Amino acid sequence: MSAKYIHIADELRAQILSIKNVKPQKLPTEQELCDKYHVSRQTIRSSLLLLEEEHLIHRIQGSGAYITPQEEYIASKKIVLLLSEDSEYTYPGLISDVEAVLRTKNLRLTVSTMRSDVNIERNILQQLLSESISVLVVEATRTVFSPNTDLYEKLQLQGTHILFIGSTPSLAHPANVISIDHAEGGRLLGNCLITQSLRSIYALLPDFIDDAKERYLGLQIAFREKGLPIPFENIYWYTNKQLQLLRAKKDTSFFLPLIRNQLTDCDAIFCYNDEIAYSLIKELTYAGISVPEQVSVISFDNSYLCSISVPMITSVGLPFHEPGYSVGNAIVDLIFENSTKNKTLPWELHLRGSVLSTNYS
Repeated sequence: MSAKYIHIADELRAQILSIKNVKPQKLPTEQELCDKYHVSRQTIRSSLLLLEEEHLIHRIQGSGAYITPQEEYIASKKIVLLLSEDSEYTYPGLISDVEAVLRTKNLRLTVSTMRSDVNIERNILQQLLSESISVLVVEATRTVFSPNTDLYEKLQLQGTHILFIGSTPSLAHPANVISIDHAEGGRLLGNCLITQSLRSIYALLPDFIDDAKERYLGLQIAFREKGLPIPFENIYWYTNKQLQLLRAKKDTSFFLPLIRNQLTDCDAIFCYNDEIAYSLIKELTYAGISVPEQVSVISFDNSYLCSISVPMITSVGLPFHEPGYSVGNAIVDLIFENSTKNKTLPWELHLRGSVLSTNYS
């Protein structure tokens, strides 16, 4: 019976959402729906209960079921975007693009941040459990070994659609995801270095973000594919605390061991993102080390920092507006169609002056 009542609910939902109703409209009676779909009254009641939980219909005792006016239906939808950081330089554009899509449907977005802290993430998720959340979009830093999968699963059981950005933890009921192939981005940067005959690679990576290892793996894959010695041990890990000090106090002290001790045998530095690359290039300049003549620098995100850096930074990035528009459209699909398709966003390489032998603007 379960498959049948869900199928009937899906058909009724599509019909309801196709109606631009401004005032309540009565649904056919339970008996009329039983006759139409050739099922029992219990099956129809189960279908109607699903639609009632979604606020698509409401029932009036003794009168029947009514389609909720579209404005009321939209107003009932709470959409939350949960970001790993609140100061990340790429987030304002992402949020703006998501909101631009949602505005076309009169939907509103609430943004929260977890500051790359699984305990803050847990507190937020526990609070959301007490609310009626229609769609939760999550850009999590820890998905491989996330300790909060239990709360995501509880939200799903409450009827919340969950959409992950980047990657998704293993849940009992798989969540939708806008994927980012971090390894492919690393492979593109690796091929760039190989093309310029740069072989001795060091990396600056966060130890608290899962996809950092994926990005470095992509670099290794590029070297493996060319039959070259694979970089595997020259990694300088930085902590979330060090990143926060960099942002709050411009404290770049965690760069110093690399700058002081390792640049004699290093011809390129592979940075986790433009924020790190931009600060590193400034620190290298202060130390009298020329980029790219003495060492090349590459990174991820293709943000505005690439253009204001001297020299400008070679970086891989996602197509302009693509992440936010993809997320926004997925939310709209989940609200109005109760489903969406997973998608993988492509990386694009932008060659600039921070890599030796390139003369790109």
